Amino acid sequence: MCAFDLEDRTVVWNQTYLRLFPEQAGRIFEGEDYIHNLRHFYESWLIPAELADIDRSIAAT
Repeated sequence: MCAFDLEDRTVVWNQTYLRLFPEQAGRIFEGEDYIHNLRHFYESWLIPAELADIDRSIAAT
């Protein structure tokens, strides 16, 4: 689980979230805006050719 407040800031995440997405360990921070969290996530999963469209991908979510 990774939860966000009503202003889309990271509030809390648990160990299960980090087990499912270990690349996020040390890259997610309390109070961080959802867009930054999502950028970290995409940077870990997208191939280099897709990274060029990361801002468009994030804006579409």
